[in-house]
Amino acid sequence: MLEGAEATASLSPIGDLERPGSSAEIIAVIKTTVSQIEVAESSAAGVDGAVQVFTTADTIEGIYVNGELIAEAPKLEDYYSFDDEKESEDKPSSNVSTTEDGTVTIDVSVDLESGGNTLVNEALLKSFWTGGTVTAVVGDHVELNAIVQINALWDIDAITTLVGDSTSGDANELFNSATFERVDASKEPDTDTASAGDYPKHWSITEIEGDLMIVNWIEQFIFMSDNDVGILSSSGVTTSVVSGNNLGVNHTSIFELGFAYDLIVVGGSVYDANIIQQMNILFDNDFVGAMSGFQTTGEGTVSSSENLLWNQAHISNIGNPDRFDALPQHYRDTAKSLEDGDRDMSNDVLSDEAFAGLEGLRVLHVSGDLINIQSIQQTNILGDSDQIALAMDAIDPHLDAKWSISTGSNALLNNAGIVDLDSFGRTYVGGDQYSQETLYQAELISHRPDFGSSDSDALVSEAVLFLDDSMLGRTDGTASEPYIVADYDAHPDDGVNSVLGY
Repeated sequence: MLEGAEATASLSPIGDLERPGSSAEIIAVIKTTVSQIEVAESSAAGVDGAVQVFTTADTIEGIYVNGELIAEAPKLEDYYSFDDEKESEDKPSSNVSTTEDGTVTIDVSVDLESGGNTLVNEALLKSFWTGGTVTAVVGDHVELNAIVQINALWDIDAITTLVGDSTSGDANELFNSATFERVDASKEPDTDTASAGDYPKHWSITEIEGDLMIVNWIEQFIFMSDNDVGILSSSGVTTSVVSGNNLGVNHTSIFELGFAYDLIVVGGSVYDANIIQQMNILFDNDFVGAMSGFQTTGEGTVSSSENLLWNQAHISNIGNPDRFDALPQHYRDTAKSLEDGDRDMSNDVLSDEAFAGLEGLRVLHVSGDLINIQSIQQTNILGDSDQIALAMDAIDPHLDAKWSISTGSNALLNNAGIVDLDSFGRTYVGGDQYSQETLYQAELISHRPDFGSSDSDALVSEAVLFLDDSMLGRTDGTASEPYIVADYDAHPDDGVNSVLGY
């Protein structure tokens, strides 16, 4: 699992981001991420078994699902439900029936559910800490929006043919859904008011000496191992074995509401980054084999797939992507005056059409850099490679037993959203202005067999032995316990943990 996780992580164009602890480290993370994406784009190469979509542009808008631009994003409820009502309805109300002559009949069946695990990472960031109608930046303006989504699946099964009419169930479903959205919150200047000369006559200034950092850094990680090992036989009753259905959940919601200004003056540079990284890794290499002598005339089904890997991400920026322009000299002079301690506003600044109709001007001055980074990293890793051996009951074999075996049906779900306030109007830049938006979506489905033989029954005969072969002829109602002696696939010993006979 760990080797597969490492191979999957290597697909990402963004390396393992270290959690920054200072403004210099945050800037380094943003610059490094930009350069890593540029290098990865120029040297992108195909990976065996992987389907990759890599898009970079100044601006990306729309909904992309598995690399395709579509009109509407898929809804999770159409593919997965946390409601277990259907499950309870499917369970029989009674497993015993009586005929007219008084004969009691028991529903002889074996039902195994060793999958059905659910891993959920969910995070929502809304950062409205600060925004301005006009933003004047003396230095550079660097903006990065990136969504990286990877689904990796190992689902190589070895299933016995001795369970009648056995099926593998529905296929696996893998979704990478990403949305880039721009919301233009700027207002058109009031020309009537501007022509009448109605501009601010006074102003207030909020000073921040040094850097202003707006940082949210979320890492959500779930690692689950549910590799079950078991031997099943029918003992003439209704037997239900549940060894899966585990649930792991991470949920975070952050809403930051700060201050809005009419004018923001930044003496240094602006670094603005929104990054979402999502990765699902599932190992579901199931093994269902029959021991020598196993047979059944009853109905039998085997479902070993039906897994759902789901990545959904949404980045919404409030601010027009075309809001940038060169820094006028009067704004450059204003930044210099504020840096020198002069609190006067020039008429050229006060008479900007963007401020028409305002009685007073609210000003934020940041002498250093304005750094805004919102980062969400979500990772699900699940090992659900089950080993199941089917055997005849040593004392009273039941050939007509019904068999229902489910070793898949796992759900790995990542859902993340970032809403970030950039600007309510124009942004003037004195240095370089750089914008990059990146979408990377990849699916890795391994077709490499993990078992030494495709004949699951042959493997069972090698792996499962009985301590005493003479138990088949015993009449005292006792039997030696079977055990697995060959650790042929290096699975943890996670025996089935809930057996109900009723």
